[in-house]
Amino acid sequence: MNTIALPESAHPAAPPGVAGSLHLLACPNCRDKSAPLYRENRHFRCRRCKTRYPVIRCNGDEVPWLYPQPASAFGQWHDRHVRLSAELEADIERINNKLDGYLYPTTRKRLERLLRAKRDFARQIEHLLSPFELSAYQADNNQRALLPQSQTITSYQTNIFRDWVWGKDEIEAAYAAVQTVLQQARVSRLGKLITLGAGPGALPYLLEQRLPTELSVKFDINPLFAAVNTAMMAGGSVELIEFPTAPVNLNHCALTRTCRLDNTAAYEHPIPSNYVLGDVSHMPFVDAGFDTVFTPWLVDLLPGQTDALIGAVNRLLPAGGTWLCTGSMNFLSAEPSANLCAEELMERIRYSGFVVKAHDSARLPYLQSPASAHHRNERVFSFCATKTHEVDLMGEQNPPADAVTPLPVNPDTRYTASNYLLRAQVLSAIDGKRNINDITQAIARKYDLEFDAALRVVTGIIKEEYKR
Repeated sequence: MNTIALPESAHPAAPPGVAGSLHLLACPNCRDKSAPLYRENRHFRCRRCKTRYPVIRCNGDEVPWLYPQPASAFGQWHDRHVRLSAELEADIERINNKLDGYLYPTTRKRLERLLRAKRDFARQIEHLLSPFELSAYQADNNQRALLPQSQTITSYQTNIFRDWVWGKDEIEAAYAAVQTVLQQARVSRLGKLITLGAGPGALPYLLEQRLPTELSVKFDINPLFAAVNTAMMAGGSVELIEFPTAPVNLNHCALTRTCRLDNTAAYEHPIPSNYVLGDVSHMPFVDAGFDTVFTPWLVDLLPGQTDALIGAVNRLLPAGGTWLCTGSMNFLSAEPSANLCAEELMERIRYSGFVVKAHDSARLPYLQSPASAHHRNERVFSFCATKTHEVDLMGEQNPPADAVTPLPVNPDTRYTASNYLLRAQVLSAIDGKRNINDITQAIARKYDLEFDAALRVVTGIIKEEYKR
């Protein structure tokens, strides 16, 4: 089974662009972003702190791995891959156990289909991630968590199918929303474009193809998106199984999808483009290096970090540069003051070195898979702002220098604490007497979980521990 197929004679939609964007890459660890990184064989190196950042060869392109602690990031993504594999193994074991008993014929047919799909899906993910060689690393539990704990390999996986399989109308609707504010703001060219939170990359691709663009950098935290996007930009295809939320019938409970770029006209005038991996809280780009910053469906995913994101966008742009934003205002923070309305967001932007030239809202279809009975629409808010002056908004939330000031709330810290606590509780329950079911029952009672959900978590933690 070939998950990725690349053309023998490549006619890329976007030629590999890491050389063209090298002067824009900076050290994510150093606050002074005035000096770009320099190339050293298969790495980039910072002239100040001497940190080396790998360059991953992926589907004919080169993907810079610009996390602030690159080795630790490899280990943490490896850890997530191990957990995903353990979850899939647990699913497969449960399905096999059900198939050993009596089942209605139709249910048996569905479970047999799911069983094959889960096995194939595990192999597909393994193949897609193989260029990153994650298995060569192991997460260091003594290292400070770099990646958001809620970010998994399959986070927002449905976006892959939306972008490159069945979602053309959704992408066109999203493009129309941003084009509306661009026209109102009288912005007709993008110049050097960077997309923060690019995901699988169909929407920034549409922008760079339809509006004058000098180069396009797509930036995201998830290596799975980089693997898919580089295959698309190489004119290739990716096979990946979709598991719809509410399948419309038996045959739609798991479908093998082929992701591909159908816009052959793009090959005539390809835009230099490349994918960069890293974290928006440690931006690896020089100051004022881009003409346009695009943030699709990103602002509300960073509750409590809005000011830091605004400051980071400000630093990426020169005076007169454009910030283009679209997405839902679905802030989900435990801190009420962080759950902003559109008016609050506009106020913060205006006080942070920008003038808002245009804004608009529209109701758009969102993740409406034809294989799923679960469809939804979102009220999307879009704006176009121009940078007027520099601001000094810290990109990182530092702890107080003294020992008496209350520590600021950080959602990731809470998540990390609960994750380590759960892991500690599971491992401390291993006493040579209790089995996995005993431990699962205790965890299920403590956290008010269904047994199957608790079993998946417990099995993943135990398998990961015993593989050490």
